Amino acid sequence: MSPSITRRFAAAMEQMFRDDLQHATEVVLTNRRDVRLSKQTGTRDAGRPGAKQGRGRRAAAGAMGISSAAAASITNRRELGPAEAKVMAAAGVFSLLVMGVVLYWPRLFAIPAGVLLGLAAASLLLRAAQLKR
Repeated sequence: MSPSITRRFAAAMEQMFRDDLQHATEVVLTNRRDVRLSKQTGTRDAGRPGAKQGRGRRAAAGAMGISSAAAASITNRRELGPAEAKVMAAAGVFSLLVMGVVLYWPRLFAIPAGVLLGLAAASLLLRAAQLKR
């Protein structure tokens, strides 16, 4: 490998690292083992173009974290900590509330669920037809 390619690669890796640091959120573990965000992170996204997209990505990452914690609690594959206990309790309460609404108003959820399943089926059939060609 030539030295110029190595230098370009190293510069690209350094720039990626700096970009990651600029968009990272510091998480601090307190003495009581509670997880909180660092005080300096509150206004970072305020005036940045595309900030709403970043929030959406963080929300999706948070949802993935919740699903990972839920899967870990069901399968017992890893130890969960106190911070995850709060998330699990909130997810449990939310699930009970949704269950109550579904039981009280079943059509409110059955019709949209049926439409979504129909769209998913149509998408799968369309993709299967495209792959067969």
